[in-house]
Amino acid sequence: MKANKFFIGMASLVAAMTLTACSQDEAELQQSNYNKGNVISLTYQLAQTRAASDPQTSALSTSNKVGVFVTSGSATITNGNNNEHSVGAAGALTTSNTMNYPTEDGAKVNIYAYAPYASGMALSNDNNFSVSTDQSAETGYLASDLVYASKTDQASSETAVALNFAHKLSQLQITIQNDANVDLTSAVVTVTGTKIATTFNPSTGAIGAASGEATDIKAATISAATTVYAIVVPQNLAAETELVKITTSDKAYVAKLSSAATLAAGKAHSFTVKLVGATTPVVEVPVSLNATSITEWGTPTSLGEADMEEEEVEVTSPLYATFGTPGGNASYDANTFTYTWTGTTNNVMSCFTFSNGELAQYSTLKFKFTELSGGSVRINLLFSDNKNVNTNSGFYSAGEKTITLSELNLTSSDNTAHTLADVTAIRFAGNTIGSGNSQETTIIKASEMYLEK
Repeated sequence: MKANKFFIGMASLVAAMTLTACSQDEAELQQSNYNKGNVISLTYQLAQTRAASDPQTSALSTSNKVGVFVTSGSATITNGNNNEHSVGAAGALTTSNTMNYPTEDGAKVNIYAYAPYASGMALSNDNNFSVSTDQSAETGYLASDLVYASKTDQASSETAVALNFAHKLSQLQITIQNDANVDLTSAVVTVTGTKIATTFNPSTGAIGAASGEATDIKAATISAATTVYAIVVPQNLAAETELVKITTSDKAYVAKLSSAATLAAGKAHSFTVKLVGATTPVVEVPVSLNATSITEWGTPTSLGEADMEEEEVEVTSPLYATFGTPGGNASYDANTFTYTWTGTTNNVMSCFTFSNGELAQYSTLKFKFTELSGGSVRINLLFSDNKNVNTNSGFYSAGEKTITLSELNLTSSDNTAHTLADVTAIRFAGNTIGSGNSQETTIIKASEMYLEK
C-alpha cells in the first residue's frame, strides 16, 4: 500500500503587476513576498480505501476529525491552536477557521496534526488518551486509532507540503477458525488483559506507558468465523496473560499467551483463534507480531506459535418463568399472556419452581406487568415447609420491576425464619383494591420475568 500523504497547499495571490524588466534580486524578492500571508489549507493525496472491519489502514476515514496545531516562533498563528478539520471523500481537509502563513521575512511554521480530534488537546502537554472499550462499531474503533504527523521549519511556499501520518498505537488482528463447528451466532469477541490508558504529546508525537487496570475491549459481535480488529495501547504482556475471549450463548472460550509478548507502537499483531474438538472446545492462539513500516499497519510477520491453555468458562443465562395453573378463581391465557382474576379470593399461580436450594444460586428477580386494569399484583414465596410470605414491597403496579433476592423478607407469617435455599416456588397473584368481585386483568409474559445470577 502507499503511505498516507497529507498536504498543506497555498491559495495563489494574483500579482498586481508584472515588471517587464527587473533584476534577478528583484524577481526573487517579488516571489518571496508573493507567498507571505497566504491561507494554509490542508488536503490529502490518497483516495479513501477501507475494509469493513478495519476502517483506517491507508487513508483517514471520512468519519474522522483532525486536529491541527501551527506555530511560528514567537508569532501567533490565528486559529493555529488545535484547529478542527473535517475529512472529505475527495481528499480535502476542511475547516471554517482559516490559518495563514506569517508575513515576516524568512518566518517558518511548524505543523502538528493528529486524529481523532479532541477539544481539550494541548500542544505541549502529555494529554490523557484511552482506547474505547467498545470497538465493535466503527465509531469506537476510530476513536481509538490515534494517528499523528508533523512538519517543522516549513517556509511559506506555493507547493504542497506533505505530512505523513503514522499510527501511534497497536492493532490486533484476530482471526477466528471454527474447526469444531461451534455455534457462533451473536458470539462476542473480546480483547482481555490489556491496559487501555496512555498519554499523547502533540508537540513530540510521544505516547506514554500503558496505565490503569487491565480492561476488556469488545472487538466485535460475529455470526461465523472471520477476522476482527481492535486498537490497543502498546505494552508488554506477561506469559499466561488471557488475551482473547469468545463468548457464545452458553459458553466462553479463552486464550492465554504461552510466552511474554510486546505490543509495539505502530505495528499490527496477528492472532489466530482456533476452536477445535467436539466435546471439549479449545482456543489456540499462535502469536505473531509484525516488523513493517510504521506508516501503515502492514502485514504481520510471525514470530512463532504458542499453543494456548484450554479453559472453558460457563456463561450464566437468565432463568425464565414457567407458569403453572392458577389456583382458585384465576385463569391464564398463554396465547394472549393474559392473567385474569376476580375479587380477593385465592388466585395464586407459580412463576418458578425449585428443588435442592436452586434459588440460592440467583441474586435478582426482574419482571414486567403490563396493561394492569386495576388493583395490583403481589409476589409470594413458598417454602419447603409449606409456609409462605409476601415479598417486602407487598403489591406491585404495572411496569418493570427489579427485586434483589437477598433483601426479601424470608420470615413466614408464623415467624419462622427461612433462607433462599428453602424456597420451592416464586408465585404471583392479583389483588383488587377495595372489596367485591370485579374482574381484573394484567399481561405477564414468561420472557419478561426471569432470575439472574
